[in-house]
Amino acid sequence: MNKSNVLFCAVGLVGTLFLAGCAPTVSVMPLKANTYSAFVTFSSESQANDAAVKKATEVCMQQGKRVQVITHDSHYQGADKSQKALFGTLQSVASVFGKRESSNGASEGSQDDYKVEMKFQCVE
Repeated sequence: MNKSNVLFCAVGLVGTLFLAGCAPTVSVMPLKANTYSAFVTFSSESQANDAAVKKATEVCMQQGKRVQVITHDSHYQGADKSQKALFGTLQSVASVFGKRESSNGASEGSQDDYKVEMKFQCVE
């Protein structure tokens, strides 16, 4: 294996690990016959919604059925948005002066800022 192949593989591995750390948290719980609840948390509301629909579709497709959404709720559960913006500004100013503080996820949003709850059925 030459150096360029090794470098390509290393970059691919790092990219995969990076993306894996940025994936929505998705869980599905059966409620009753053909009815489920999907719970998703993520830093992006639209991506959390997409992940809920994608997972529901997968569950129903495995049964040879299609998704019918019963209820869908999406809400912000992270830090106060104005405080988060202020902290991000302060962190940017600090980085200009060469100090790189750990943000603890507060300026960019944490993995679970948005929560989506979707109840769905798998129907013929």
